[in-house]
Amino acid sequence: MKEKVILGFFSYEDDTTDTLEALHKAGYDDMITYSPIPSHEIEHVLENIRPKFKWTMRNLIDRAKKRDFHLARFSLLGGLIGFSVAVLLLVGTAVLWPVMQGGFPLVPSPIFGMLAYELTTITAILVTVAGFFILSKLPSFTFEKNDIYDPSFNSDKFGIALRATTPQQIKTVEDIMKKNMADKVEMREGRLS
Repeated sequence: MKEKVILGFFSYEDDTTDTLEALHKAGYDDMITYSPIPSHEIEHVLENIRPKFKWTMRNLIDRAKKRDFHLARFSLLGGLIGFSVAVLLLVGTAVLWPVMQGGFPLVPSPIFGMLAYELTTITAILVTVAGFFILSKLPSFTFEKNDIYDPSFNSDKFGIALRATTPQQIKTVEDIMKKNMADKVEMREGRLS
C-alpha cells in the first residue's frame, strides 16, 4: 500500500544528524535514513532516538505476547509430520514383515527412539527452512520498484524519509528540514519499509 512520504536531501552529514535530532524532538521517530557512506554519527543519533529495551520479566513476557510465532508453527508441523512418518514406517514395517528374534519385541524401543528422533528432527528442520522462504516471500520473482529511494543517495547525498499524513505534519517536517539546510524536500508516494 502506497503512502505519502516526505523525503529530504542533504549534502552534509552534520545537517542530516541535526535534522534527525530536531525531528525526534518534534515527535517523529519512524524515519529511514539513506547514506552514501557508513556513518557512525547518524548511527549514534538513531540509537539515541530509538527507545531502549529494559530487561525485566514483565517486559519479556509482554514482548513474547506481541511476537508472531508463524515460523515456530512450521517447526512444530514439521516435527509432527516427521514423528508420524517415523511411527508409520517403523511400526508398519515391523507389522507387515514380522521378524521374531528370541523374545525381543517386534519394535525395539532403543532403535525406534533413535530413528524416530532423527526423522522428526530432519523433517522439522526442512519444513522450518521451507517455512522461512514462504514467510519471507523468497525468492521474489517480481521486482517492486521503490518509489522513495533516489539514486543520488548512492553517490553524494544523505536522505531522510518519513511518513506525514496531515497537511500540518507535512508543513512541520518541511520547515524542520529546510531550517537544517536541506538541499531539497520532496513529497513522494511509495512504501516506507
